[in-house]
Amino acid sequence: MSKFRLICSSFLFYWKSNLGLLFGAFLASAILSGSLVVGDSVRSSLRRAAEQRLGHIKNGLLGGDRWFTESLARDGEASPIILLQGSVSAASGQVRANAVQVMGVNESFWKLSPANKSDDLSCVMAFGSAKKRSLLSSSDTVILNDSVARKLNVKVGDTIIIRLEKPSAISRDAPLSGSTNQEVTLRRLVTSIVTAENFGAFQLTASQAGSDTVFLPLADLQSSLDKAGKINGMLASKMIDLSESLEQKRKLEDFDLKLQRVKGTSSEWELSTDRIFIDDALSEKILKAVPQSYGVLTYLVNGFSSPKARTPNSMVTALPREVQDSRFKAQAADDSMVISQWLADDHQLKIGDKLDMRYFVVGVGREMTEKTASFTVSGIIPMDNADLNRQWTPNFPGVSDAKNCRDWEPGFPMKLDAIRDKDEAYWKEYNGTPKAFISMATGQKLWGNRFGKLTGIRFPDSGQDETALRSELIQGLKLIDIGLVPRDFKAEAIAAAKGSVDFGGLFVGLSFFLIGAALVFSALLFLFTIEKRAPQIGVLLALGWSNRNVRGVIFAEAGLVALIGAA
Repeated sequence: MSKFRLICSSFLFYWKSNLGLLFGAFLASAILSGSLVVGDSVRSSLRRAAEQRLGHIKNGLLGGDRWFTESLARDGEASPIILLQGSVSAASGQVRANAVQVMGVNESFWKLSPANKSDDLSCVMAFGSAKKRSLLSSSDTVILNDSVARKLNVKVGDTIIIRLEKPSAISRDAPLSGSTNQEVTLRRLVTSIVTAENFGAFQLTASQAGSDTVFLPLADLQSSLDKAGKINGMLASKMIDLSESLEQKRKLEDFDLKLQRVKGTSSEWELSTDRIFIDDALSEKILKAVPQSYGVLTYLVNGFSSPKARTPNSMVTALPREVQDSRFKAQAADDSMVISQWLADDHQLKIGDKLDMRYFVVGVGREMTEKTASFTVSGIIPMDNADLNRQWTPNFPGVSDAKNCRDWEPGFPMKLDAIRDKDEAYWKEYNGTPKAFISMATGQKLWGNRFGKLTGIRFPDSGQDETALRSELIQGLKLIDIGLVPRDFKAEAIAAAKGSVDFGGLFVGLSFFLIGAALVFSALLFLFTIEKRAPQIGVLLALGWSNRNVRGVIFAEAGLVALIGAA
């Protein structure tokens, strides 16, 4: 009898014993393959979730607290958006959802949804198809995703209240960033509740928790936030080189820079920003590229002190020594200060006297620390000097637009009882005109921060055409200088779906004891079968079979059983 025939005959003859071995192999294989299938299913689910939350979005740009022009998105063939955080409550006020995505979008955004429907918006209900397009731009409507709708227990036609902090031009951690509790409240009518297929699951960050999102018309949100024509994000469906295409279309406004003429003893151009401080990367490039340009740093100090008086909150400007010398005919030094005639009269000061200046600096966690610096008066500027004007001072949030000093909200604590009638009179007549000037080196040493060391840049006005000047100034500036870097959201989502964990290996590991138990069970059954077949093995050995041949036949038969069980 051949080995093959013997294996087949034994396989059939001992079918009851082989059935238990087959079941053990089946059980171990099922657990192992099931673990791998579940791991693959998890990865597949993560990929589907990523595709659903991104739709057709491939890349884009998020500015955060950086706002740029809406035209930059259109020029880059991208959809402009505003992305903020806020809270939403039902009109009754009984139910509230926090940490809600508040988005400003237009029709181009809906074209990026998984369903790729902009005119349809299948969830716009009860208002008729003829009104759908107008609803997208209506100023009193809102679209919810199904998650936040369930939490608030609202439906189409109900009213909700949206609350969010009015975005500052600069981070709230910056000095002189204004009040931190400027809340915008919007009362809107729910016109649609969108499902995941219509961007109900939209989220740019990888998270399995999902997100609560409300969608407002872009123009409506821009108007409510006083950000006309501005956005803080853009999304694109094509894998275009955003960095290259955007750099070609950038404008000064995309860097939050303003160019204007200022008057004094001579006409000058000034670059300033609503962010108060010009980014160091920008100021360094501009100062290097523009001939005869110089920096300006104006700060709101806590006040001045001398043996004869105390003057509360005042503006102080730091200028390069040569500029200060030429404008005010006073020799500037690091420990000297040129003051206005008003401040000199208030403290009865003359040249050579000492004057202390108190000011706040921002520490860790927006902690305000007051410091004091002493100066020697090196010059006194008459109040009718053409160079003593408010144009040195940028628009400080909560300060520049106030009608009187007691209404200031500069973002740090003020002693309102220290404000005198003469201080109010000065503000009404001279507004933000600095009361003192110090050297630039000293000013940057005292007030320099990570947001920038200048509040303005000036250079001579030689009759340049403004359009040509803007084009010249923008040449050396890059969006990457202010952190506006395009992101590949699709690649980020795929990488997040893959993750750093091998889910197949993870579930195999979790099932290790079950697999081990099945293998032990199979081994015991195999040993029990061997003991029952001792007479057969004895006969084979008596017929002259070697131990090796007998062992090979037994294992071959067991392997056949295991193979069938695994299959």
